[in-house]
Amino acid sequence: MKTLSKKYREDLTPGQVLQLLRESNQPFAKKLKASRYHQQKVTEKSEGQFPAGTILTRMDSLTSTEFIFG
Repeated sequence: MKTLSKKYREDLTPGQVLQLLRESNQPFAKKLKASRYHQQKVTEKSEGQFPAGTILTRMDSLTSTEFIFG
């Protein structure tokens, strides 16, 4: 999932957030190898994080939300 700016996040509707989650889940659902650009993500988030939603998981889950939703 792309890093959201404050302005972009404020303009999203709940339906658009759900669509973004569905799209970011596709590689995991199709069992594709995910590309990881850790340094790029850290740089993008250096000015703040503006989440569009919350995902609840089990504490003992074997897969983290970062893998499920890219």
